[in-house]
Amino acid sequence: MRPVILIITEDGFDVHLERENFVLSHAYSSAIQRAGGIPVTALDVRAAEEYAAIADGLLLTGGPVIHPARYGGIGEHLEELIAFSRTRDDLDFMLGQLFLWAGKPILGIGRGAMVANVLLGGTVEKHLPTLPSVSTDRVCGAARALLGETISFSRQYDWGIGRLGEDMEAAAVSPEGIVDGVFHRTRPVWGVTWHPERELNGIPADDRLFELLVREAAK
Repeated sequence: MRPVILIITEDGFDVHLERENFVLSHAYSSAIQRAGGIPVTALDVRAAEEYAAIADGLLLTGGPVIHPARYGGIGEHLEELIAFSRTRDDLDFMLGQLFLWAGKPILGIGRGAMVANVLLGGTVEKHLPTLPSVSTDRVCGAARALLGETISFSRQYDWGIGRLGEDMEAAAVSPEGIVDGVFHRTRPVWGVTWHPERELNGIPADDRLFELLVREAAK
């Protein structure tokens, strides 16, 4: 059987039916399928232990800001927390901790990379300088074997990775010195702040990180 990859969904609201919904970009499940995995979705934090038991790997997806209390920060302005979702934070951090304890692989995309870093004791940088919409980063350390010497992507966030978590290493660094990717030194945990699951600004989708996740999940 192919590895089962758990994908975290987003809270949503159907304005036509006037009811709460779950939202998930089709690009995530397509990337997992292309990489050889079976995508399944996490919907309810009350089933977190069961999700962690049946899945072989975890994909932490993009989404809204992380509440600063998760990394010892404070909310400086009310507008910072307008998009905050406690439901999403609870699901991300509960599942992330369970997969860490189990030694199962975790890939963070966008917000998910910041969640992965915070899980290991890192922080979020809430005030990135104005940066180009397309960046070509220098790839560092073990990530070079997978991604090459440089990688180009479309930047989607004005907040990012702050202090690195325990045993986290920078995997991609912008010309301005911004950390856009992290790899853990010994655990199967990786994250990038860009969105390789879909084409953006003429830069094609890149399946290499998803293939790594599925390979590690198969072990």
